[in-house]
Amino acid sequence: MKRGRVAAIGLGLLAVVLAGHGALWWTATTALERQAARWAAAQRAQGNSVAHGAPVRGGWPMAARLTLPAVALAGREAAPGAGTQWDLQAEAVVLELALQRPTELTLLLPGRFAAQAVEPGGATHFARGTASQARAAVPLRPGEPSREVRFALRGLRLDTSFGPVVADAIDLGLERAPSTGPEAPSGSARLTLSELVLPPQSGAALGERIEHASIEARLLGVLPEQGPLAARLAAWRDANGWVELSRVVLRWGPLGVSGTATLALDPALQPMGQAATRLSGVQPTLDLLAAQGVVPRNTAASARALLGFMSRTPAEGGPPVLDIALTLQDRRLSAGRIGLARLPEIAWPR
Repeated sequence: MKRGRVAAIGLGLLAVVLAGHGALWWTATTALERQAARWAAAQRAQGNSVAHGAPVRGGWPMAARLTLPAVALAGREAAPGAGTQWDLQAEAVVLELALQRPTELTLLLPGRFAAQAVEPGGATHFARGTASQARAAVPLRPGEPSREVRFALRGLRLDTSFGPVVADAIDLGLERAPSTGPEAPSGSARLTLSELVLPPQSGAALGERIEHASIEARLLGVLPEQGPLAARLAAWRDANGWVELSRVVLRWGPLGVSGTATLALDPALQPMGQAATRLSGVQPTLDLLAAQGVVPRNTAASARALLGFMSRTPAEGGPPVLDIALTLQDRRLSAGRIGLARLPEIAWPR
């Protein structure tokens, strides 16, 4: 009898725990569904259209999960006259709160996704494809708005209007800082990518394959949140906004780069600034740029002789490296008095 009572009590406690856990799961998935509905309402209030299939709850017992099938979001950038029309589509969007990470909201794209933009002149740009992992994570802090988001892409395969794009891994972290003054950091970004393959028709002078790139940046000054991008950038520039790159690493073709930089925008909204860099593979890079007509052959020859004289072999061995200051002004990239390249003009959406 005693054993029967103990078993009955145990089963009763287990039922209570399961019922409590089920109620907690239901509450969490309900909160996710309400949050998705509020987000959709906010998009519609801004003039965008939002559509998706019936939400599906899941994930019990290890997570609260809400799946939105067949998601479609479309709108138009605000601009005088007709702005750029855009639309985003996803086979499914999944919102998840995992039991082991209850203070982090995760967004997943488990199927195919696509984006398209149509400019006022009729030019159309698109990207559609898949990834073995497409994930965004937003840390949650009680009573505070979310200021950080982390994106992770693995096995990215895209078909774009410029040609196919492939990447093994892309990680991007964005964080908005509380506004404490016009000269205080207002945001930061961290980007790392590996094995990015650009479209053959991209015309990349250093080749289609970028082996590795990583950047850590801080945005100084407040970038307005409303209005066309060009107007927002102009206001940020006029308020002495600038970008600090505290770490830059690049391995692209024969070129290796590491260093730091500061960047701002000139009166024509083109990047300008200066950098302290360490370069490797300078000689083969100059040969490649001269062969493709990016740098005039006589300029490449002069630079090759001068930069070769300035290069040194590291104490630990390896190929020669060059420590040099670079400047960017009027879209001209220079090393001292040596002009290296003229960059294409950036046409910001207005």
